Amino acid sequence: MKLDPNTPKEMDLGFEIPPAGTYRWQIQEGIELRTNESSGKTTLQIPISIDEVIDGDPTAQDMKCSHFVPIETTFGEKQLAVILSLTGLIGDFNKRYGDDVDVKDEKFVAGLKLKLPGKFFIATHTVRKNNKDQDQVNFVHFGAPKKGKGKGKTESPTIAPAAAAGDKSAEAGW
Repeated sequence: MKLDPNTPKEMDLGFEIPPAGTYRWQIQEGIELRTNESSGKTTLQIPISIDEVIDGDPTAQDMKCSHFVPIETTFGEKQLAVILSLTGLIGDFNKRYGDDVDVKDEKFVAGLKLKLPGKFFIATHTVRKNNKDQDQVNFVHFGAPKKGKGKGKTESPTIAPAAAAGDKSAEAGW
């Protein structure tokens, strides 16, 4: 990395609030557990990007955001189970981890990081203000994607991007 004293003091990271609508989202690499220092509660951060506009603003194409799943709640566990189901992974996860898992278990989270990137889902969201009066994405519906292509790409790859890039931890499929 070059440490140039003339490096700009600002940068657009590409994270914008997509206008409300229904979009086909692609799960990105970078999934991680986040713990709130004040409350001690853990959420699962899932980076996503819009792959196809279904019913919404065409300018939303390729916008990125993160979905935060409150995994220590019944509602959050249900969301994660639905995400695994609609991406076609719930059967494999059930075989590997059983039908009752600790969602904060390192091996389970490693499996999410390996298998979810590259997968697609359909979601409808609204935009609302958070407690700091900032706009945020509020997902109101998740669904399975229709078979086919979005943005010129093929449907979800069978190998996660890390595996395709030669990540040794992915060689056995997990």
